[in-house]
Amino acid sequence: MFFAFGLVMALCFGDERIVLDSAFEDWSGLSPIVRDARDDAGDAGLDIGDIWITSDREALYLAFEVQETVNLQVLPGSLELVLDVDANPETGLAREAIAGADLVVIFTPKNPDRPDAPGMGAALEVATQSGFERRSPYEVGLAQSPTYASDRFEVRLQRKPSEGVPALGERVRARMAFYDGEGERRDVTEIFDYELKQAGPRVVTAQAKDPLARRDGARLRLMNWNVLWGKVFEDPEPFARVLRAVDPDVITFQELTGDDIEGRLRAWLEKTAPAGAESSWTVNVGDVGGGTLFSAVATRRPAEVAELRIPARRDRDVMQSLPALVVKSGDRRTLVISIHLPCCGGIGSPQDEARLQTVADLDQALKDWMSENRVTGIILAGDYNLVGSKQPLTTIVESTERLLGRGRSIELLRLEGSTTATWRDPKQPFVPGQLDWVVTGGKVDVQGGFVLDTREVETRWRSLHGLEEGDTDASDHLPLVVDFE
Repeated sequence: MFFAFGLVMALCFGDERIVLDSAFEDWSGLSPIVRDARDDAGDAGLDIGDIWITSDREALYLAFEVQETVNLQVLPGSLELVLDVDANPETGLAREAIAGADLVVIFTPKNPDRPDAPGMGAALEVATQSGFERRSPYEVGLAQSPTYASDRFEVRLQRKPSEGVPALGERVRARMAFYDGEGERRDVTEIFDYELKQAGPRVVTAQAKDPLARRDGARLRLMNWNVLWGKVFEDPEPFARVLRAVDPDVITFQELTGDDIEGRLRAWLEKTAPAGAESSWTVNVGDVGGGTLFSAVATRRPAEVAELRIPARRDRDVMQSLPALVVKSGDRRTLVISIHLPCCGGIGSPQDEARLQTVADLDQALKDWMSENRVTGIILAGDYNLVGSKQPLTTIVESTERLLGRGRSIELLRLEGSTTATWRDPKQPFVPGQLDWVVTGGKVDVQGGFVLDTREVETRWRSLHGLEEGDTDASDHLPLVVDFE
């Protein structure tokens, strides 16, 4: 079960409104622009199906089906979207029988410096006088959903890209093609034409209310943040400003590093956001990150440490602790766990198997612990690293449902309202997507929440909270904020 929340600015840009959220209800009123016949993919690994397309003032959106369950960022070959951005054969270069192709978006491109290595991520190629030049996909604002394996995807390209990249005009011509790992074209769609809606800046209603304010009736606020290899200790000021602005009661951290993490983290929290004379921050650190990465849960509410243990990833004969606290509020006792599943690898990879093993171990640890302990609710927040199968998330939701009932994942929108993406890093070949999730079960009543990018907070509200525009750039992950009754 999925519940979606977001503090969303009002956006007015046409009849359709597309949100990159791994769901496709907002595409239901559109007919496919291409109905590609089903082919026998055989060992090719991919068969392109139907394609949908739409636009708004700022972006072009494309949804498409494939006949297999795959990850866009680690395909068994390369999927190309070839675009003639002005429907003018006199500009651009010939590509896939499009005379004037200007841009090519490639999912799972080969690395030109390592042609024998597996492809990964996404790339952009721009037509120049000397040929197609490889560029970063961030230059066209490329984003995708979902990051986990699926047979349907949605992507977005900004109409006004970076300098030196052709902008999308009033009409585009395009087609998609799939090449296998040997570079042989195995599937290609027909060429399709699309007339974009009127361009221009979004019509955005100002943030009349403080977007960081707690929802009415909220009694507890949680923030989750992967802090990028311990940067919270190395460069603490941006993290401190965000912490003070969000003012959470419970925090789940991932990617803490160093020695005496519990003591250092407690001292930093007490200095940055004192819990008060009558209380102090309770911190529990666990080795869920594996190796040199650690996760933690911290709260300034009454709490007790929960002793949950699972086998270590590298040596299953060794047990490692989970970062968990039981947070108490009246007659409510809520178990909060910080989640950090193994990264990398697509569906069926060893890394994905490690994610599945970790959640299976977590499920067993929860059963064992709850056979001797009583809680009324559970929250599992963190970096789920869903770049392989979706099953790890599904398993955790099913576990909470079985143990306490009302198991669900909370999908949170960015403040600007067009995506659930929680991760981005222009220095990498991977495009923005959702890696971080919050799962709840039992008596845990969600009032609302959002994914925080300080660039999406209006200047007056940043000033009110003492924030700087790029504060959430301190990590490649964005904070998740959830308000509970």
